[in-house]
Amino acid sequence: MLYALVRPVARFVLGYYFRSIDVIGLENIPKEGAVILATNHPTAFLEACMLACYQPRSLHFLARGDLFKNSFYSFLLRGLHILPVFRRQDGGYEKLRENYSTFEACFKTLSRRRAVMILAEGRCIHGKHLLPLKKGTARVALGALEYDTTLTEIYVVPIGVNFVRAENARSQVMIKCGKPMNASDFRESYRNSPATG
Repeated sequence: MLYALVRPVARFVLGYYFRSIDVIGLENIPKEGAVILATNHPTAFLEACMLACYQPRSLHFLARGDLFKNSFYSFLLRGLHILPVFRRQDGGYEKLRENYSTFEACFKTLSRRRAVMILAEGRCIHGKHLLPLKKGTARVALGALEYDTTLTEIYVVPIGVNFVRAENARSQVMIKCGKPMNASDFRESYRNSPATG
């Protein structure tokens, strides 16, 4: 409910702050079924807000686990469909174990044929080049196929977000949605070697 209330407000604010937000390839995001939007991460949170507002599907997100330390913030973030992902620096190996429940929540979301957005680089770098991709996107997609055997396909849509100057008001944003990849194409290699998935 909170997500539905915040979404139109966020779209209005983004439309006011940026001079133009150009989105190309929206037709590449399947209207139904399990979908992962795998995007780059040039800002702390703007690309997540934009994809929530400028494409039609309701999204679920992953965010840094340290944002969930405060119980009130945790309540708000979960109301916005945001789940925690813990890194070693967020609490050591003990906290890393909590990611299993986050992965399971992603599997359940995809099992319900919904859409999950993952920042595929795994960390935010204010730059114009793509960092090496982390394994999380593949693990969520292929893990969900193993979790729910009735789920025949998960579409992974690569998305590039590029800001002229994200920190400047009245700047420009370009978002390009690529052709979806079928996670099922990689199922056998994942089963043979899940650690490299």
